[in-house]
Amino acid sequence: MKTTKRMGLYKHYLLSLTVWNFILMITALWLLQYEVVDCTTMVLVIRGPLQYLDEFYSHLCTFIVIVSTNNVAMALFLCSVFKYIHLSLSGGLRSVFSARQLHLISFTCHFLVTVFTTAPALFSYIPTSVLRNMTNYKYNPILKMLSKETLLIYDPVANHVVLVFARMRLIFGSVIYTLIVIFLILTIRSLRKRKAILRKKTFRLQKMLIRTLVIHTMIPIFGLLLPLIVMPLVINAYVPVLQVINVIFVSVSTILNNLSTIYFIKPYRRAVVRVFSCTHPTSPLQISKSSVISTAEFNGSLL
Repeated sequence: MKTTKRMGLYKHYLLSLTVWNFILMITALWLLQYEVVDCTTMVLVIRGPLQYLDEFYSHLCTFIVIVSTNNVAMALFLCSVFKYIHLSLSGGLRSVFSARQLHLISFTCHFLVTVFTTAPALFSYIPTSVLRNMTNYKYNPILKMLSKETLLIYDPVANHVVLVFARMRLIFGSVIYTLIVIFLILTIRSLRKRKAILRKKTFRLQKMLIRTLVIHTMIPIFGLLLPLIVMPLVINAYVPVLQVINVIFVSVSTILNNLSTIYFIKPYRRAVVRVFSCTHPTSPLQISKSSVISTAEFNGSLL
């Protein structure tokens, strides 16, 4: 019973991760569009409702998006670690951590990731008006071209915190996704070793959850690597199409994450089918004891 409860917590954790990705997709589609003008400098063109806010508040919104993406990676890492520990130490037969311990570990890890990997982002803000007033600024032609747009500029030459932030993001992304892949490989090997002692239903459920976690992990990796391959091809040039490319990669990766979770986790798949089929299971007819009459009473009523 406890193992079933922990599996339910794990499925809810994946569901919250899916919702988180969906929110990021909406944010990318409606709020932000990216312009890369150099290997080290990024100009963000703000679209949607954020363009009516103050420039600094737009920066805070981008900071929230960065925090979200880092925590999504951390959530994937925790899922892979918990699955490996669950299979390797207990063989998938009992819970290793209590629900309170799982929540405490998750909260602590997410808090540390938020503080150490995204705190420099708060100090990397440079008012665009300051850069526009610099006559010798190297990106003045681009700023003049975007004179009527709401911009956020992250230039390590003008602000050294930007370089620190970029390095921390690169190190965090490389290390965390490498560890995720390693733990996924170890988890799959551990599941194969435990196949003989696990019930068929338990093995199928574990395999289904691991498959979903693998897809959740691989899609963001390709979604991040492919733009990095495209970006060097358009360096030192203002290319509006790059906005569309970045938004498409973010959107497609999150959409596939959502679909993979719905398809591979059976309770989610059944819930979606039940909603779209507009059919609801009817409860069997229940007859109360008071409505049941004896044979003698029935015969008496006929007389």
